[in-house]
Amino acid sequence: MLDEDRVCDELEDVLGAGGAVVDHHSCGWFPERWFDLVVVLRADTSVLYERLVQRQYPQAKLDENIDCEIMQVCLEEAHESYRPDIVLELSSNTVEDQDANVERLKAWVDSLHPAEPQTSMTDFVTCDTQTASTGVKSEAGTSS
Repeated sequence: MLDEDRVCDELEDVLGAGGAVVDHHSCGWFPERWFDLVVVLRADTSVLYERLVQRQYPQAKLDENIDCEIMQVCLEEAHESYRPDIVLELSSNTVEDQDANVERLKAWVDSLHPAEPQTSMTDFVTCDTQTASTGVKSEAGTSS
């Protein structure tokens, strides 16, 4: 069971400072003040199914993920938890979609800080939902 309060306590200093990207499958329990943008990546269920089969997901986990995509659980959670102007839904069906998404997000980050060199796309926060531990991954690929 994920201790959401503990995760938020651990991340407060890191995310309160800004300049980080959080990658997580759920967003509703993160405070809105931490985010300028919430991106929900979507995939057609047939594409998602094949990805999960290739990753050798157990059938129950595969079914759960497909059901969540059909019901738009992540998208709905984002819309219920954050202002509409910061929620962005992007299609992620193909490698071309993924490349376009990266370029779009890079452009968005660059528009926030046009005079600064951009390293923030390589800095991100990861959350281990099994242990509720957190870490920041830097350009060098180390965790703290």
